[in-house]
Amino acid sequence: MKLVDIVPREAIVADLRADDRDSAIVELVEALEAAGKVKAEHRDDIILALLKREAVASTALGNGVAIPHVRSRSVSEFCG
Repeated sequence: MKLVDIVPREAIVADLRADDRDSAIVELVEALEAAGKVKAEHRDDIILALLKREAVASTALGNGVAIPHVRSRSVSEFCG
């Protein structure tokens, strides 16, 4: 599997506006929604699941890099 198979070009946010973790998660999920990988009706549930996951254990790698992730029944295929 290639990264391009997981992350559609339409979901890449090169100029992230968010300046905190929670806002970044919202912005990235919105990009996935715009790319057709997340249905609008599931957006808030996915954001909440990601925020809960981050509250349990951070996905931060350091130097401003993180890989927020969660398993959700609301998403039918692996995406990022």
